[in-house]
Amino acid sequence: MLLLMVAGRFSYALFPSATQYVETATVAVLHYTWPVFFVLGISRWDRSNQNRYRQVTAVSWSGLVLAFLGMSAVVVGTLGFEVVGATLVDRVFGMVLALISALLIVCTIATCYPFADIVATEITRKTVPPMARHNLEFGCLLFGYCVSSLVCFIPNAIIGFGSGARIAPDSLAWAAAVGFTFVPGAVLSRRAVLITPDLGINALIYASPVVGLLWLGLFSDITVARLDLLVLGATVVAVANVLINRTRTRTPRMVEGPKLPITPG
Repeated sequence: MLLLMVAGRFSYALFPSATQYVETATVAVLHYTWPVFFVLGISRWDRSNQNRYRQVTAVSWSGLVLAFLGMSAVVVGTLGFEVVGATLVDRVFGMVLALISALLIVCTIATCYPFADIVATEITRKTVPPMARHNLEFGCLLFGYCVSSLVCFIPNAIIGFGSGARIAPDSLAWAAAVGFTFVPGAVLSRRAVLITPDLGINALIYASPVVGLLWLGLFSDITVARLDLLVLGATVVAVANVLINRTRTRTPRMVEGPKLPITPG
């Protein structure tokens, strides 16, 4: 499982590679299909594990797909289209790289949850008195993410610089700042998936481009290709998330007993 988690981290090396063959907007949209694939994978695992209470309803699926379409409109409205690939083969290759990057992210995330559940279950069985199950599982989840990130950091850097990529010192500082601010959000996101019974909560991920644009606008001028698409997309993302979270009362997901789950495969 740890090997699969590490493999998934190479998605960040494939994303910039894909932009050399196809426009950035297309790569971003294809890359952000990963929450949909993640919900498919984790819901399948939940069905095989009788101790799980997370679910994905028809309303959740509708909201998730709607949020994806809204995010796509935001990306296209912001970046526009500038044809990069000179041939059809180039464009198809770039799209394939973007989809692989999305699937690799799913590989990491969807593997971390079974890993955390299995390890937490084993530790709970062997400790007297038993440790708090939900906190232990969350700790194991973060451990898996940290290990996979650290192991693949150097290979990702080698791939990036080996491809001829260069980064200015001020850009490096901004990248470091973004990385540090990303960590709390990532931690809270993992926690939310653990304790929220409706997997449709992942639709909130599609609000990130909108929030990112708002933050960017505080520090620099933004040139938007299609303001109408951007506004329409942001509205659709908001409506989708309201649809998913409209009236349902959310309670922490409970875990019964020490039963060892069956991992998907």
